[in-house]
Amino acid sequence: MQVHNSTCAPCAALQRKTHAALADMDAGAFHYRVANIGTDDGLAFATKHGASYTTLLLFDGEGNLSRRIEGETPRNMLRAAFLAHIAAE
Repeated sequence: MQVHNSTCAPCAALQRKTHAALADMDAGAFHYRVANIGTDDGLAFATKHGASYTTLLLFDGEGNLSRRIEGETPRNMLRAAFLAHIAAE
């Protein structure tokens, strides 16, 4: 889940890099969603998890937070984090 603000340039950059990192992976291996903090639901989600914008939160299959990635992150590091996350499942 990406905590995102639609007016935030670093958020948009993280979103592009995340999409690029996921493009090389099996389509069903990873579910990517966005919590826009410009909406009540998105802000509530971010607050619940103590996350600010430009943050990726990785959850396990049971909905437990397993990893937090903050700030702009290079595509190769995102891909490695996603693969490690899938392998841990």
